[in-house]
Amino acid sequence: MPKNNRKQGTFYSQVRDTAEGILDNHPKLEMNILRSGIEEIPEDYLTVWILAVLLSGMIGLALSAVIIIALIFTMPEIGAMAFILLFLAVGVAPGVSTYLYYLFKLKKSKRDEKSQERSYGFESFSMKLFGNYARKSISRYPALPSKLVKIRLDIRPEVYIAKWFTSVLIASAAGILFSAFVIFLIAQIPDIANLQMIGIFIIVFFGLFPSVITYAYYISFPSSRLSTLQAGIDKELPSATNFMSALTASNVNIIKIFAILSRKNIYGELSKEAAFIVRDVEIFKEDTITALKRAISRSPSKKFRDFLQGLITTILSGNAIKDYLMDRSKQYSTESRIELKDKMEKMDILAETFVVVAIAGPLFLFIIALIMSLVDAQATSSSMALLKMVVLLLMPASLFGFILLFKSSRDN
Repeated sequence: MPKNNRKQGTFYSQVRDTAEGILDNHPKLEMNILRSGIEEIPEDYLTVWILAVLLSGMIGLALSAVIIIALIFTMPEIGAMAFILLFLAVGVAPGVSTYLYYLFKLKKSKRDEKSQERSYGFESFSMKLFGNYARKSISRYPALPSKLVKIRLDIRPEVYIAKWFTSVLIASAAGILFSAFVIFLIAQIPDIANLQMIGIFIIVFFGLFPSVITYAYYISFPSSRLSTLQAGIDKELPSATNFMSALTASNVNIIKIFAILSRKNIYGELSKEAAFIVRDVEIFKEDTITALKRAISRSPSKKFRDFLQGLITTILSGNAIKDYLMDRSKQYSTESRIELKDKMEKMDILAETFVVVAIAGPLFLFIIALIMSLVDAQATSSSMALLKMVVLLLMPASLFGFILLFKSSRDN
């Protein structure tokens, strides 16, 4: 890229020149960036890579310096080994992890070529550990096989369960090792009180927390992914049926319509559903009705399944597909407007609740604490305790809760 086209500052230009020099001296690196599927041109990607490593490294070093200086003045008895480990964990780790992130992202194409082999290797290892237990446990999760099919996850249920428990085992081991590291750092502080109780708490928290998170991830992933796919399909269905009805005006075959729809990426997950229907007809040589029935059996969206079932009935009865698509387009558009109105009303209520609970509520408690301290000097300590509870507990909890609620409402 010509230098006179750059809008960034001098520092960016210097980093960009460095990136261009690296690519000139290492043409293989440029080829790897081009082959990795990354949308940015090699110069831009390498420039962002260098800037990210520099930024994260400086932040890590600054943070570790502040922590170490604070510990030197407050706890000078801490051993040198603890400072070294703290520097490595806080100062060096951010830069190294950022470098590795961009490196792994760069090698995405190579990982894609080998990911299947590695996945099979991990699956084989998991089946050796928990294969028998996983086969016996399938009956405990009767909905799992159909969910794996609907979310397009190419894995058998028993293999998924085996990977699930193997990942929990690995997470538990990692948590225990990390808790041992934290206990080692704390043990460097002399004359610390209740070291045994602190160690038990750290082992329970850091040892169990990763395994609980991993367990919850695997048990919730199929349902979460299913809901995401369903929402994506339902969102695009009104505009897609409108688009399909416009194509039928030109007497286009229904499979040809699905083929055109599959190439329209603006329809998201619905385009993928259409691509599977076209694949069944053109590659597997199935007839239209069979392909639509297979799509019904694997689609995560109930609304799309009903749409395909109605389409099958229309084809078998000999009615006009154009009329059916136009009727469905009007129906879905009306339903979409009603759903949008309901969601906006819910967001209105949520916003009003946020103002009352997260803003007006804490402000009211602040005023009460201030009045208590002015009226009675002996109530100052209790007022300070109330303020600490509001600032340190109530406000962060309410804000975090509302952030989750707003995010959930936005995603839906």
